[in-house]
Amino acid sequence: MRIVHIVTQLEVGGAQWVAMRLADGLRRRGHDVQTWFLYRKRECYRDEPHLRVVRPRRPRTPLGAVLLVGRLGCLLREHRPDAAIGFTHYANALGLLAAARAGVPVRLATHHNPAWSFPRLGRRLDAAVGRTDVYQQIVAVSQAVADSFAGHDPRYRSKLT
Repeated sequence: MRIVHIVTQLEVGGAQWVAMRLADGLRRRGHDVQTWFLYRKRECYRDEPHLRVVRPRRPRTPLGAVLLVGRLGCLLREHRPDAAIGFTHYANALGLLAAARAGVPVRLATHHNPAWSFPRLGRRLDAAVGRTDVYQQIVAVSQAVADSFAGHDPRYRSKLT
């Protein structure tokens, strides 16, 4: 199976580490897995194989975000993965939106932090996209994280495990 992990920013952080370690484990099981970052925040992981950065810098405007989603969609259409997994709130919303538009058949959002910890725009994007078919499944890393989404739309909560 060909899988792309999508993470918001390239830096040394928990979600980044989880995405890359999970990719390593899945590759050991015979899957073709790459970890893609929407943009570079820090210079790190230079020797990490199977890594791609979509844009050199964080988008500063709504147009920049639209262009990023468009670029990611083009890359996903070229790569043709069987699945895309988002690892952070912006990667979930923007990355899986691009994946849906590119025809990626399986799209999984993951939450590593409680909903209240997301920036306001991240909360709104996640809630809006999560009500649609873009997120096919949402995995929370703990019951406490899952419980933090209790106030979300029933369509969102029905996908949450």
